[in-house]
Amino acid sequence: MKRLMASPIGTFIKTFLSTLLSLAIVAGDLFTIDAHGLKTMVSAATVSALPVIINWLNPQYKNYGSGKVG
Repeated sequence: MKRLMASPIGTFIKTFLSTLLSLAIVAGDLFTIDAHGLKTMVSAATVSALPVIINWLNPQYKNYGSGKVG
């Protein structure tokens, strides 16, 4: 689990979930979000986490995989 959270996918997940939770809190009540609101929040969370995937795919970006986690 520790390894996953330090990986690019784990970073994407953490960014995605924190953005999604922030947007849900700003939208008001967490339990009364409609389908359109949820779609909007998921889209925004995906876009906010996209730089993590872009960096992971960039061969010039050396921050992922350069250290030992464990």
